[in-house]
Amino acid sequence: MSRKNFHDLLARYLEGKCTAEENETVEQWYKMLDDEKVGFTREELSSVENRLWTKISSQFKEIPDQPEATLPVYQFFAGKRSMVGRAAALAGFVVAISMLFFYSKQKNPDFNVAVKNESVVHFINKSATPEPIYLQDGSYVLLKPGSALTYPKHFARQKREVYLTGEGYFLISKNPARPFLVYNNNTITRVVGTSFIISSDAETHKTEVSVQTGRVIVTENIEENLIKTVLGKKAEVILTPNQKTTYNSEQQRFTTTLVAAPLPVLKHNETLNKADFVFNEAPVSTVLKALEKMYAIEIIAAKEVNEATFTGDINGMDLYSKLDLICQSIHAGYQISGTKIYINKSIN
Repeated sequence: MSRKNFHDLLARYLEGKCTAEENETVEQWYKMLDDEKVGFTREELSSVENRLWTKISSQFKEIPDQPEATLPVYQFFAGKRSMVGRAAALAGFVVAISMLFFYSKQKNPDFNVAVKNESVVHFINKSATPEPIYLQDGSYVLLKPGSALTYPKHFARQKREVYLTGEGYFLISKNPARPFLVYNNNTITRVVGTSFIISSDAETHKTEVSVQTGRVIVTENIEENLIKTVLGKKAEVILTPNQKTTYNSEQQRFTTTLVAAPLPVLKHNETLNKADFVFNEAPVSTVLKALEKMYAIEIIAAKEVNEATFTGDINGMDLYSKLDLICQSIHAGYQISGTKIYINKSIN
């Protein structure tokens, strides 16, 4: 953790902009100073920062040339005496936990230990068009130009793992006994059988996961994050059709919303019935329920909106065009918040 990051964290703490985990970390640090009062003011920030940094730096030093470049390793300075007091040991443990909150190691697929083995494929799409990849279990990946996929020729019995760099569309064969995991630098996406898109950008430090069908669980790609493990607050997002999440590795935070162009969610062998989307003086509540079912998206409308009526044919339109037409006819407006759509009467 750099001195600048350390300063920024303390400043965010004063402004009330820290996450719960960061708040607890700062408060654990502050206890190391043995001050009688609780907390500190902006005027005391510089003094507290210097004292804390000196305290932490005096107990740890970085070990150079470690094989795991993503995980700086720290050790205690050796003291003159072999016995260390309980209070010092406890303070050291608090610091160790706090430092590991910021320095975490990425988790890789199990097959990576044999990456030089002929049983592992590393494919880079060097063409100008998406390249299809057919996996041993019947799953399918459409790999975007410039992207790469590392995968075993034969999956393990317990799980199916691949490593993605860049962007790919995944259509996964259903097998509840063997979950499918997609790793990248920032996240691990876990599915049983579904279709989704994963896109990562090294420059913005962001990874986006969009779901078309099924259910997907997305977690941070962090193997050792002791603060979050102890507190039970490791970031995780569950996505359903037409939802997407964006993970920012710098902020260690997920932002979840709807995809830009939601698609109809159809069950196996189900087709759309055009008659279901032709309305004649129908209550708007009935129209919205039909859209909720079609797109698997929750739509929340004000009472006066639900009680209005709508006449029209909304076949052949995307979801947002449908909503535009409905809202225009009843003088209402809609907004997207998270994974829900809210509709209210317009104020003239």
